[in-house]
Amino acid sequence: MNKLIGLLALICVLSAILHTCQAQQGYMVRALNLHNQYRRRHHAPALRMDNQLNSMAVNCANYYIRRGRNDHSCPFKGSAGENLSGGSGLRDKDQFAVTTTNMWYDEVKVYNYNRPGFSLQTGHFTQVVWKSSRNFGFGCAYGNGKTVCAGLYSPPGNYPGQFRENVLRP
Repeated sequence: MNKLIGLLALICVLSAILHTCQAQQGYMVRALNLHNQYRRRHHAPALRMDNQLNSMAVNCANYYIRRGRNDHSCPFKGSAGENLSGGSGLRDKDQFAVTTTNMWYDEVKVYNYNRPGFSLQTGHFTQVVWKSSRNFGFGCAYGNGKTVCAGLYSPPGNYPGQFRENVLRP
């Protein structure tokens, strides 16, 4: 009987841990799904969630919180492409993931398909829909009254001379 009670207690603890992990990763899945919705519009294949990139993205978000600025200097991102966003007062990672991804994609409004290439005004958008990118990681961190989110892409996008074949018209 004691073994059964112990086993049930262990199952309850493991279930609670699993539920917490799933809840923490929910915002990552929301960001992935929204990315893939936008990528479909541009005839790009769906990104796959990459747990290693997720961990790297969380580490980068924490790094930028500690650093106090989003300057693309994260030493944890490796060779991955990186999109960043930051804001104050918003701690809800689900909401921030959606707001961030929408903000990155909204740069489509100023992208010139007739003159494809990189610009600071459209670099987030082009990375979101970059056809050759296959894997995705997303992470957010909160601290010092700010939230930072990092999206990581592998292989990275925004290569000069490759925009025409990687950023397709809707």
